Amino acid sequence: MDAFKRYTVASRPWTFTASVIPIAVTAALCKKELGAELFSMNLLSALIVGIGCQAASNLTNSYYDFKYGVDNKFSSGDRSLVEKKISPSGALVSSSLLYLVVTMVALPHLWQSIARGGSEVAWVFLPGMALAYFYTAGPYNLKYHCLGDLAIFLAFGPLLMQFTALLLTGSVQWQLMSYTLPVGLLTEAILHANNTRDIKTDSKAGANTLATVMGYQVSVVLLAVMIIGAYVAAAWITWAESCGAGITFLSLPVALMILKDLSPKKLVNMDERCAQLHLLFGVLLTLGISISSYLGC
Repeated sequence: MDAFKRYTVASRPWTFTASVIPIAVTAALCKKELGAELFSMNLLSALIVGIGCQAASNLTNSYYDFKYGVDNKFSSGDRSLVEKKISPSGALVSSSLLYLVVTMVALPHLWQSIARGGSEVAWVFLPGMALAYFYTAGPYNLKYHCLGDLAIFLAFGPLLMQFTALLLTGSVQWQLMSYTLPVGLLTEAILHANNTRDIKTDSKAGANTLATVMGYQVSVVLLAVMIIGAYVAAAWITWAESCGAGITFLSLPVALMILKDLSPKKLVNMDERCAQLHLLFGVLLTLGISISSYLGC
């Protein structure tokens, strides 16, 4: 049991809202537009795949960051490997088991899609799995070659949301795309805040993240653009698609405090604050879509 607890902590369960929010937003929209059944095995499958894949990716990421010297006792966000609470081989085995579970859960849906004469589920599931694994794993090491930010946006935005829609409705839902913008941008803001804070240590380890390439000043501006962009997208959604989405602006004071505090001394926990904003915004957006279905707008 102690080992299970240590590996659970190493999978960083506090980050799983990054998977839950896009799935929740998608489910609410599919319910509003198409009357999709929310409390179903299909939604449970989407949650298992989303959370399981993220947990596996977190463990893979910890392993390779530790292996390449990006994580050490001075710069590690997750200290499970640095403090030898889990072993490197254990991290790899655990991530492999999680990838296997995710694949087994997704397989029936892949087969159903193919049986209907389509391959849409495969087209979103397989790239999502690849991005999760190759985020830090070789031979691509996306995080270390300035592609990690794009990978996170795609994985937690369009890919996960379309995967959920496919499971709930059986078809691609293009109206989702505008909703992927605020969700994807705020998810990416969490990563970018983390990478901006770690510019010095990542540079020393040879990790070429977008933040290390752009430098501190430009990275801070980009972080602000991501946060502001999420609210611009929310305004468009409120005007053009779901009037209830306007309640996302109740989270604006939290966003403004983050923008106000974009300074070197306050970056230590900026990723956590961006994660809190992502959660609050996502919950409000989900509620807003649900409200819109009752208001008929």
